[in-house]
Amino acid sequence: MDNMDDGTTNVAMTAVERTKLTGLDTGNKLTVTATEKSDIGTISTKVNTEEAQDSVGLILTGTNTIDLTYDDVTPKITADVLSQNSSTANISDNASGLKVDVVTNSSKQKIDIGKGGTVVGTRKELNLIEGTNVTLTLTDDAVNDKIDVTINSTAVAGAIDVQKDDADVVTSMTTLNFEGSVSVTDEGSNKATVTIGSGADINAKVSSADTTTGYLEDKVIGTTDKVVLTKNNTGANENIQISLGTDVFDKVTNNSDNITEGSTNLFMTSTEKVLVTNITTTFDTETKVIDTFAHASNNSSVYDYELNDGTNYRVGRIKVLTNGTLVYPSDTVEIEIGDTSDVDFSTSINGVNAELKAVSSSDGWTIVFTKRLL
Repeated sequence: MDNMDDGTTNVAMTAVERTKLTGLDTGNKLTVTATEKSDIGTISTKVNTEEAQDSVGLILTGTNTIDLTYDDVTPKITADVLSQNSSTANISDNASGLKVDVVTNSSKQKIDIGKGGTVVGTRKELNLIEGTNVTLTLTDDAVNDKIDVTINSTAVAGAIDVQKDDADVVTSMTTLNFEGSVSVTDEGSNKATVTIGSGADINAKVSSADTTTGYLEDKVIGTTDKVVLTKNNTGANENIQISLGTDVFDKVTNNSDNITEGSTNLFMTSTEKVLVTNITTTFDTETKVIDTFAHASNNSSVYDYELNDGTNYRVGRIKVLTNGTLVYPSDTVEIEIGDTSDVDFSTSINGVNAELKAVSSSDGWTIVFTKRLL
C-alpha cells in the first residue's frame, strides 16, 4: 500500500515522496533543509477544532475544594472554590478572595488567663472557686448574653488587746466600743481614726446604774454651808473646785466627838471644829521647817508625832503657843527606843506665820505627825 500508519515496522511513502527520492543510490547522502514557516498561526486560531476542545474538557478533574467547569461554546474553563457554611462559620468571597466569618456564640475559643499581668494558662473555660470566707453567686443573664458574678467576703474579726499605759485592761476582745463625745472615722485601708473630745464639756454617767448622762456640775452636788462646789468658766479647761463650808459639822446634826472620813479625822467640840491630818517629812543634819500656821488665826497648835531613823524611835507631843510676836514650843517625850537625842525642836516667827522646826545633828530622820489648831 502507499500509506501506513505510524507505529508499524515499515512506513510506506506516497508516490510524490518516492519521486523526490528517485536517483539516490546506495551510499549517497540526503540533505534536508528546514524552512521556517511564519503562517503557522496562534494556539487560539489553530487549536480550535472540536476534537481538541473536547479533549481538554475530558481531562479536567475537580476536587472537594475546587470545581472545574468547561464551556464548549466560548470556549473557556471556569474554576470555583467549593465552600460550605456550618453552625460555627460562614464562608463567602469577593474580589479580594475568600472570607470566613465565625458565627456569633457558635464556638468555644481559648483565651489567655493571667494573674498580675502574667499568663497562667490558655484555656476555653474559666473556673471560679470559693475561697475561705468568700461566697460566689453566678447568674446566667440570657437576655443580655452574659453571666453576672457577685463576690462576697465575710470579714473575720481578729482578737486585740486593749491597754492603758502599756498594761492590758482587756485581752483577746473582738469589739472595742467608744461612748460619749467620741467620733470614729473610717479612713479606709483597714484604718479607723478615733477622736476623743477637744476640751469641750461632755456628758457622763455617775455609775452603770445611772440612766441619764449629764455634765459633772449637775452630777456632783454640794451641801449648803458644808461642801461648796465652785465651777470656773474658762470655756477651755473648766474644773470644779471642792472646798469646805463655814459649818462643816455642828453639835445638832453631828453629836459625836470623833468622825472619821477616809484618812482624815475630824475632831469637834461644841464651840470649835478642827481638821487634823497626818503629815510626813524627812530631814538630815540640818534645821528644817516642818510646819507653819497663821498666828493671826490661831494662837496655838498641838502636834502628836512619831520620830525614827530606822534604828532609834520616839513618840511624843509638841505644843506651840504664840501671841503673834513671841512663840514658844514644849516637847514632851512619851516613849523612846534607843537614843533620839540628836533631834530637837524649835520655833520662830516668820512674818504672818509661826514656824515649827526640827533641829538634827545626824542624818536619815523621818517624822510623822498630826496637827490640831486651837
